[in-house]
Amino acid sequence: MAMTVGPIALILLVILGAYLVTSAERAVAESERDIADLVQSLAQRFDGELQRVAQVAEQTARTVTLLDELSEAEIYGLLENGVRQDPLIYGAAMGFVAGGFDGRGAFSPYVYRDGIESSALKRLDIADAYDYLNDPDIRWWRDPVTQGRPVWSEPYFDEGAGNIMMSTYSVPFHVGERLRGVTTIDIPLEPLQAFIGTDLNVVILSAEGRYIHRALGIPEGNPTVFEFAAGRQDLLAIARQMLDRKAGTWSSTTRCGSWEATRS
Repeated sequence: MAMTVGPIALILLVILGAYLVTSAERAVAESERDIADLVQSLAQRFDGELQRVAQVAEQTARTVTLLDELSEAEIYGLLENGVRQDPLIYGAAMGFVAGGFDGRGAFSPYVYRDGIESSALKRLDIADAYDYLNDPDIRWWRDPVTQGRPVWSEPYFDEGAGNIMMSTYSVPFHVGERLRGVTTIDIPLEPLQAFIGTDLNVVILSAEGRYIHRALGIPEGNPTVFEFAAGRQDLLAIARQMLDRKAGTWSSTTRCGSWEATRS
């Protein structure tokens, strides 16, 4: 099963650095190159981390497809093994189509950490909590099922996990040509922010323009950059170019900055 477009297509890494420089064109050009190199380095690190943990969901989907008939205990064990494979993974789940597991109308086992950095795991049948099969807002299920491919979710605040920002990677799995269900992993985004070790103003946006990281903190309500920049045509223009995966520079008389959006 081929992995979907790399996570960096979901998560754009953009630097809007503002700092004093000399008026010499060479100094400006060198500063822009340095920032572009830093953006590329951070983007590759983000991409590598997310690609690594995404493989856990891919592996789980392959295992379920190959073994087909698994008991409930074996499925929970498979999910627990996936969570323990990487400390960055908060939780792992499966969702079966109606009748897809032991004839049940719905079954969605979930294994998650008892705290972000905890090694203790808990179990939950999501089907007891909400109707993932029919609720259009349950995008970890709806998107891979309707699109027929693995999908990264837009970042969201998971209140059940302590109101932290998460992203979910979901992979559909089949028996023959028939869809059997979806496997997922949940990744807290806060640990990834530790990669950002710079005095520059680093902004990380999702593909839809929602804030993932901002040096001054994520604005209350986690708005899109378009909402936050309402009325500022200069910032809106930069945001649109960022989300179009374009790169460029902006400058004034005494200040300059550069930004770049990358994707795998």
